[in-house]
Amino acid sequence: MFGHGGKSSLAAAIAHEAGSTHINLDDIRLLPNWVERPDDEVLDDVLEMMESNPFGWVTDQ
Repeated sequence: MFGHGGKSSLAAAIAHEAGSTHINLDDIRLLPNWVERPDDEVLDDVLEMMESNPFGWVTDQ
């Protein structure tokens, strides 16, 4: 799926059904007004989310 295809909703539903965590990369990557955070900050946050959810996670990108 590409843009506006419901990727985040699908990923959240899959995570819910699997009993795991949905990691929305847009929420981590983007600041207000669509300003992108630096890659190293994003990577640190994503790795932290992954490590804090050892029983599984689903992302939408």
